[in-house]
Amino acid sequence: MNTSQQSFVDATKPTTTGTSYKQNRLGRKLGQIRELHEEVNRILEKPEERPSINSPNDAYEYLFPFMANAPREEFWIVILDTRNRIKQLVKLNTGTVNQSSVRLAEVFRHPIIETSPAIIISHNHPSGAPEPSPDDVALLGR
Repeated sequence: MNTSQQSFVDATKPTTTGTSYKQNRLGRKLGQIRELHEEVNRILEKPEERPSINSPNDAYEYLFPFMANAPREEFWIVILDTRNRIKQLVKLNTGTVNQSSVRLAEVFRHPIIETSPAIIISHNHPSGAPEPSPDDVALLGR
């Protein structure tokens, strides 16, 4: 081998070390979450099997598995029927590590199509901070 040649590493190929390993592991976990999301929506097609949400704690318990370990902010809506049973769970947006934005029309598109009388709007903070950010407060108009 010529000593003037440099070793070449193709960073586009997956490896089992370092960041690529973490990204692959995260990708597998996110794939499992997507499968869970699809399975939940299949279950929700049967009204008698739909869980109901009657308190903020119920919403937290239901959404926690989907949003808790997301590496970026995500914006979700839960579409409810007249008995507060979950009709559909919809992830509207995956944002950055500290921001998620969605058009107001998109928030209401699914509930209107489903003729839903109620929805729950939720988003996570990847930092784990439960307090609303200044942008969250401004959005709610408090």
